[in-house]
Amino acid sequence: MRLPLSLQEEYSADVHQNSRRIIPIFVLAAIMAAHPAALFSASSDGITVSMITIFPGRSLYSAFGHTALRVVDRRGGTDSLYNYGLSARPFDARFVLGMFTGHMDFMVAALNTQETFYFYSEVENRTIIEQVLNLDPDQIGTLLSSLKHDIRPENRIYNYRYFSDNCATRVWELLAPFCASPDAGDETQAQVSLRDQLHPILADKIWLRTVIDLLLGPAADRPRFRDAQLFLPQQLMDTAAAASNVSGRPGQVPFVKSSSVVFQAEKAPPPALRITPLAISLLILAISLASLLPPIGKRMLVFDCALFALAIIVGACILLFWLAAGYPEVGFNLNLLWANPLALAALIVSRCSPKSKTSIVLSVLTAALAFLCVAGGGLGLQRIAVELRIVALAIGLRCCSFVWEGRGRRAAAK
Repeated sequence: MRLPLSLQEEYSADVHQNSRRIIPIFVLAAIMAAHPAALFSASSDGITVSMITIFPGRSLYSAFGHTALRVVDRRGGTDSLYNYGLSARPFDARFVLGMFTGHMDFMVAALNTQETFYFYSEVENRTIIEQVLNLDPDQIGTLLSSLKHDIRPENRIYNYRYFSDNCATRVWELLAPFCASPDAGDETQAQVSLRDQLHPILADKIWLRTVIDLLLGPAADRPRFRDAQLFLPQQLMDTAAAASNVSGRPGQVPFVKSSSVVFQAEKAPPPALRITPLAISLLILAISLASLLPPIGKRMLVFDCALFALAIIVGACILLFWLAAGYPEVGFNLNLLWANPLALAALIVSRCSPKSKTSIVLSVLTAALAFLCVAGGGLGLQRIAVELRIVALAIGLRCCSFVWEGRGRRAAAK
């Protein structure tokens, strides 16, 4: 989804640089520009609609998977894959700026199915699941009209939102009127929280999981109900498999007629050496504890500057996604208790005026906020990962050392 660049979708020149094979930009442009006019015939006879789920890949932009709709017209001889996850802009500095300000232009296009499958399977080694949908002719006609409307030049571009408007939500909006889940309308059946929905998808991407945990605020830990927006491709796949068609046909008609594995990805071997966020946070804590020894504490300026600058950068990213990009899932993030400029300000004041009361007050305030984050772990409002609490503890310890150093100098002056 796609929290930061992890929720970007498919096809960018930058993404392909490390692929085993490179698909030239002009080929993709030619595919995207194709208009499958023959697909929309007067009758829906001979037309099959499938939902395609592409599992997560190794690249950052493919961390959450992808959803598309496949339309096969045997009469017209066309086989098109409607992809709502194409970036309308290159992945450059302007794209990053748009991500932080909530303006990411994505688009839908009708691609050649086999060429697209080749990219996902042979280039990216990602599992592809096809679910043939059990739609009646009227439903197929309505769906084709919506797809035809969406791929028009004036309609194809939309503003991508990680949790509310992406490739999966766009497909779900098209299919939801035709299916009913077993628990439809039962709002008492609470699902897991947004954070818990993301964790299984990111089980093998521990750095990305830590970054997303860092960015998500208290709203991500509230229960989500059965009728909440489906935003993860595998989530949509499972919902469709358990749903039934709402058409007036006699008996309960399954929404999915058949399911098949188009391509099974080869499992990548685990890396020989894996540096985890927990290991890095423990190293930071160990250095902070060592700094409490007087001979070492006097040589910590570079470490302090790096640690406190990191806190400022983290806080700035949280504020940008919350206030500039407008993601409510990030709002009122309690990681701001330690990810703020106070620690750096305390360092500057303690270096410039170590004997002043201002230095001690500022250091105590910064340490107290950091320790509050550590002890509360979110205060019951927001879960804060252990790695982040360890970093907060390290910042608090460093600020405590400023207090002790200031008091020592004041005592020596007397």
